[in-house]
Order: sequence, then C-alpha cells, then structure tokens
Amino acid sequence: MPGPLGSVKKSEAMLRDADGYFLQSLADAADVGLIVLESNSVILLWNAWIEDASRIPRGRALGKPLDDVFDIATSVRLPMAIEQALTSGLSSYLSPRFNGHLFPLFRMNTAREQGEPMVQSVVVKPLENEAGDKLCLIQIFDGSQAADRERLLRRTRSELEERVASRTSELTTEISRRRDVEAELRDAMSMAETANAAKTQFLATVSHELRTPLNSIIGFSELMTLGTLGKIEPVEYQEYTNLTLNSAMHLLELVNDILDVSAIEVGGLQLVESSVDLNRLCVDCVARVQPLAEERGLLLSNGKGASLPTITGDRLRLEQVVSNLLTNAIKFTPSGGAVKLEKAVNSDGDILLAVVDSGVGLTETEIAAAFEPFRQIQRGSAGKHEGVGLGLSLSRTLTEAHDGTLTIESVKGEYTKAVMCLPASRVVAD
Repeated sequence: MPGPLGSVKKSEAMLRDADGYFLQSLADAADVGLIVLESNSVILLWNAWIEDASRIPRGRALGKPLDDVFDIATSVRLPMAIEQALTSGLSSYLSPRFNGHLFPLFRMNTAREQGEPMVQSVVVKPLENEAGDKLCLIQIFDGSQAADRERLLRRTRSELEERVASRTSELTTEISRRRDVEAELRDAMSMAETANAAKTQFLATVSHELRTPLNSIIGFSELMTLGTLGKIEPVEYQEYTNLTLNSAMHLLELVNDILDVSAIEVGGLQLVESSVDLNRLCVDCVARVQPLAEERGLLLSNGKGASLPTITGDRLRLEQVVSNLLTNAIKFTPSGGAVKLEKAVNSDGDILLAVVDSGVGLTETEIAAAFEPFRQIQRGSAGKHEGVGLGLSLSRTLTEAHDGTLTIESVKGEYTKAVMCLPASRVVAD
C-alpha cells in the first residue's frame, strides 16, 4: 500500500498529465469569475462563470492578452492593480463604489439570455506556478445582488417613511378632530349645566312664589270647612270648599317635591336627624293613605312582619318615601286589588320596608324609566294619573341620603314590589 508521499506524487502527476484539466474543472465550479494572467497579461485560465457573463467562449480568450479580449484601458485602476500584482506581489480590491463596470459583463436572466449590466467587485492577487513564474489572479464578484438589495432597502425605507408620514398625518388630523369634538362636548356640557342650573333656579323661584299664596288658600279653606266663622250656606258651597282645600293640598305637595328636587340638584338637601320609631311611622303612613285606598276600592294592610328597631334618620323624609311608595301602589292597582306594607330585618341587620301591590306590573325598561325625574309611566289601561313623575326619583334620592337603597321588582300583569333597605348602621343601640 502506498504511503502519504506516494499519494501526493500520484496527485501531482495526475494534474500534470491532465494538462490542467482538473484545475479548470475546479475553476468552472466556482460561483465567481476567475481569470489567470501570465506576466505579459496573456490569459491562462478563463472559467465558465466569466464565459457566461461576458458571452466570450473560452477558446476565444485563452492565449490572448487581456486587453485584446476586454478594453481595460477605460479604467486606470485595473491595469495598475495587475501591474502591482505581477511586479510587486501586491493584492488590490477594486470597489464598485468608484467603478462598478470594469469588465463588460452582464447578468443572465432566467432564459439564459443577456440581461442588465453587472455591477462588479474585483480582487487582483499575485500567484506563482511551480516554476516560480509570476502570475496574476483576477476574481470578479457579482455585486448586482448587493446593489439590488440596497435598492430594495432604499425603496422599502422610502415606502415605509411615506407610510409613517401618511399615518402621522392621519393621526395628527384625528387628534385634532378629537380635540375639536372634546372642546365641543365641553362647551355643550357647560351650556347644559348652565341651562340646568337656570332651570333649577327657575323652578325653585316659581315654587317659592306659588307656596306663599297656596298656604293662604289652604288656611282660609280650612277655616271655611271647619265653619270657624259660621256655617256656610248653601250646603253646596261646603262641597266646593272641600274640593278647593284638597286641590290646594295636592298642589302644595307638588310644589314641595319640586323644591326638594331643586335642593338636591344644587346639593342643598340636608337631613334633620333624630330617633325614628319605624313601627309608628308605618302606622301613620298607612293611615294617611287609607282614604285614598278606600276611594279606589282597594284592600290596604300594614303587614304584621317583624317589629322594627328604632333608627337614626329624618322622620319627615322617611315618611315621605313610604307615603310615596304607598300612593304609587294605590294609583296603579285596579279596583278590587290589594296593597300591603311589609316589614322585615335581614340576616345582616338591615331593615326592609316593602310595598307590594297586585297591580298591572312593570317591565325592566319601565322600571328604569320610572326612576327618572319628570317621567310618568302609562301602565296598561290605568291611564294618566296625577303627579309630575317625581315620586320615585325623589324617594330613591332620599333613601340614598340615609345610606340605603330603593329597588323595584315586578312581573308584568301580576305584581310590583318596591323595597326600601336601610343599613344596620342606622339602628339605635339599646
């Protein structure tokens, strides 16, 4: 078996015997252009890459001076680099930045036809053969791909900058539009608040002006009804006097409700708190609305339930809430129905006062609307009722002023249940 030295000699002999065929094959496999020159610039090697790019067959190039094949006189740098490699053994790099077309080379398209001129990077290196003769290796790289990438990057960057500029402009316009809308909304809100304040002030002023003559009407009507200054003749006048008194009392209640709403809107509602016996309060409220229930043919009851504790609160306002709930239930319950006041204390110690009626009931939408000020809900065939739609709204506000809640549950056509819940924290300790 031959040793390493024998293998080397065999390889050297093969290269010599093949007359450079193996070297040419290696050069043809390279993906760059390779040209080897003798000291007189005669071409010794011309690989397949340069053959394709120049469209010059190898047979027309080998054995000829380079400047006979290519006109290299157009570039001072290339002849100088070749001269330095052959005489001084220096390598050179010729950048495409200064001259990207040192050779008339072209890129091949997909049909293997001549395409656009090739941008080239060229490296010139010194070589020696076995005999010590000076040679020059020219390597040619396709810089077009890098140029393509650079152009693509520039185009992409330009498109991106345009998109960013366009989006920035859109955002600036949108921000400006939103600021204008916000300014308009603030102006509208300010105008609405001003108008609402003016309305509240107007209602309060008118209500005060109405209450003074109403008190006089009520006072004189009561004197006439009681016959303090003598009996009224004929008897019909007595009936007229009663109607006048009832109408004046009803109007005074409306005026007082409007004044309460006005005070709430300007933050002027204040509770006058004291100890309140809720059991007594329930009895008084039921007694007050009993005539109205009898007039409408309803059964009104003060449910037994639990005995309620004494709490701290504004008795007048709490009485106003319970009376409003009872009056509403009576107004919207058909003749022959029932209204009941229920009392309970839950497991947390909270106090529950519930008014339950067998009336026409409410939908979820109607319940939400019922709590809005100045909204009257038309319930089925019950028709339009007295009042301006402040009862429930005012009752909820007064309940919340006592740290409580007022809720309604109902089934259309079956029942309505209004529940006032007062927190255990308002219970007076024994």
